[in-house]
Amino acid sequence: MTNCVVAVSGVSGTGKTTLISNLEKVFPGCRVTTYTTRRMRPTESPFDYDFCTVEEMESLPDTLWVKENYGNFYAVTRSSFLAPIKACGIALLPTITPHHETLRTQLTDVRHVGIHLLSPSRNDLAKRMDSRGDNPAVIEDRLKEIERIDNKALSNPLLHCLKPDSADSILQAVLAIIRAKH
Repeated sequence: MTNCVVAVSGVSGTGKTTLISNLEKVFPGCRVTTYTTRRMRPTESPFDYDFCTVEEMESLPDTLWVKENYGNFYAVTRSSFLAPIKACGIALLPTITPHHETLRTQLTDVRHVGIHLLSPSRNDLAKRMDSRGDNPAVIEDRLKEIERIDNKALSNPLLHCLKPDSADSILQAVLAIIRAKH
């Protein structure tokens, strides 16, 4: 597999980080570094994101995008994609749904595999977000966005939308999609 970006989207709490971590076991060293100004959650590893200040984010040299999401900023750099692609031919990125289009326009010299994890029930999502320490007001705001985000993904013919399932079942489905695409 060469020159491929696998971007995984879904609303907060759908398992993007879990899927990327499982994919990284198959494709070691291929995770794209995402920079964020938010605090690290108790359930996260310092390797999940590059946690930084707004000033540090503004000084990144080759930023592809900086986006605000629920009061926090997220950024990705061109070099954060190119390093894993150069090392192992694939780059793995957890992202939000609109970034699939951004990736396709910004990184035209690589193949794209777009995965969207559809939301489980509102109650399941609320429990997941609460268990990782998210602010209750932010949880409520995010829950209001579920239907709009999932419907946007379902209407995009370039995305593979996966229904909630076990982490292993989702991993196997994504690996099958990657193999079929390349």
